Amino acid sequence: GCFHHEVFVSYREEVSSAVDQNDASALESLLGTGGCSESCIHEALMKCTSRGLTECVRTLLRHGAECNHIDAFTNTPLILAAEGGHVDIVDLLLENNCEVNSVDIETRTALHWASLNGHLAIVERLLAHGAASSKDKIYGFTPLMLAARQGHASVIKLLLAQTNDVNDMDIHGETALFDATRNNNVDCNGADINHRENENRTPLLVAVMWNRPTVVVLLIDANCELDVPAVLSYFMRYRMPNETSRTPLEAAVLKGYYDICQILVAAGSDVNVLLNFSRNDIVLSLATSTLESTVDPAEWLDTVTKARSLKQISRVAIRKHLGPIHKKDLRTLRLPDALHQYLLLPELAQFR
Repeated sequence: GCFHHEVFVSYREEVSSAVDQNDASALESLLGTGGCSESCIHEALMKCTSRGLTECVRTLLRHGAECNHIDAFTNTPLILAAEGGHVDIVDLLLENNCEVNSVDIETRTALHWASLNGHLAIVERLLAHGAASSKDKIYGFTPLMLAARQGHASVIKLLLAQTNDVNDMDIHGETALFDATRNNNVDCNGADINHRENENRTPLLVAVMWNRPTVVVLLIDANCELDVPAVLSYFMRYRMPNETSRTPLEAAVLKGYYDICQILVAAGSDVNVLLNFSRNDIVLSLATSTLESTVDPAEWLDTVTKARSLKQISRVAIRKHLGPIHKKDLRTLRLPDALHQYLLLPELAQFR
């Protein structure tokens, strides 16, 4: 019994050494003796797959390695290859009819991992072989959310074109648009721009909190709601008792984001919320971010807190009546050119 154990250990070490050296020929010779156990073969398969050793994987599959093998963390070879961006191995596994929708211990599929890491070629192959765009069962993340979180624009575009989960929600009630907003990379195509997560935050409020003026303008161009209030603290342990809900404009003032304050006011945000602060507090808060601005915050504040013009009130009313509509769609409406320009908010040109 001891002799056989020693032989088995030695054999396993030789297989491991061949893998470590990416020596498919040596691996072929060892496997050809027929002395490699099933566990030894699959241990080598998972190691080769995660390292991207294509010829070694091919050799192992030819000698009976199971392409749907599941390790202790419920990873499959396809999940490891997709996560690592190993296109040739993904192709090899798909040719061997592996299961494309297997899930790991986090209930994520190969499509989740390829999307998270921006491996476009692998995402294309998985979708072509019937990969489903599902939610994981822990956080409710979809592949689109993970791609949006990392800002993988090409993957986002592909998933938007081939899946129908643009408005799916995670456990916090957030959609992929919230992840894209934080990452400063937004495509509003088909997304609900006024969606409210579990605590009433909208993509606009998130864009303000993360200081994303470009995204703020994109959302406004899509005619989002401007004054939806929500608490700003994301975590209960940091939240003051009975914390006051704030509108995006209030959040911009509290954060000292002068550019965003100007954008929101120009777009028609309710300036009456500024009465919730003292004039000095607003000026001091905005002063830290106005070093390159040509407009003094005190002067700006005095201007915007005057009664809103009929022009602005009318524009806000018309845009509200139109509802969510992107500026490119707005141009297609049969309206006089002057009215088109009036509704397209030319005041925001400097921020686009």
